[in-house]
Amino acid sequence: GLYRADLSQSPIRFQEIPVPKATTGRTIYRVIQARSGRIWAAGEQGLLRWDEGSWTLFGAKDGLKFESLSYLAEDSAGALWVGYT
Repeated sequence: GLYRADLSQSPIRFQEIPVPKATTGRTIYRVIQARSGRIWAAGEQGLLRWDEGSWTLFGAKDGLKFESLSYLAEDSAGALWVGYT
């Protein structure tokens, strides 16, 4: 799972942000925040996007060759790069 904490609060408390129930594997390998403010997570079941309190799952149906992603980056032009192991 994923957890987040508001670092401006004292004491710091972590809140779990559950991944979609549609995913059977819940391992997350990489998390980034894009310039847009969206959170992207690469994991066993594809690419997840956290936006306005909910997840969107991207996988083979969206053009990914494999759903298990290990690498995730945003380049200087704002393009999202994903990689497989």
